[in-house]
Amino acid sequence: MMNGSRQTCEHVEHALEVGEIYFTLQPFQWLYEYKQEFNFAGRSLVWNPDVVFAFVTPEGKKKLACVEVQRTPLSVKQWQSKFSIYNSFFEEAYRSAEFQSWRSGVSSSAIMPHFYVISNQKNIEGLSIPNRELKVISCASEIN
Repeated sequence: MMNGSRQTCEHVEHALEVGEIYFTLQPFQWLYEYKQEFNFAGRSLVWNPDVVFAFVTPEGKKKLACVEVQRTPLSVKQWQSKFSIYNSFFEEAYRSAEFQSWRSGVSSSAIMPHFYVISNQKNIEGLSIPNRELKVISCASEIN
């Protein structure tokens, strides 16, 4: 008789899907479950995307991306709540994010990622960042 125990791993499917991004795009910079506290309008908030990374596109261009993997359905209100933190973070606080150290060359301007949600949902709304659209895709290979 064997007496053993198994280590539980919560959200293993989610972690594997984020890992698929890594193995599909082979980024040269990677922040998994990055958290940054910031203040906005007198409130303390935390920006916590699933992953922020930099990769080289098939055309040879370096690109910064921020991805949320969401297979469990969220309501429109939940999406709006999630993205209200994004909207606040990308007004000013993003300028001090760790990914700013990835800037190439002598550029002094802050870099901003492209935004993706990997999901099967169609009710995803609430991201409102100037000059950035939210791309809703079904798998990592659609990140471009």
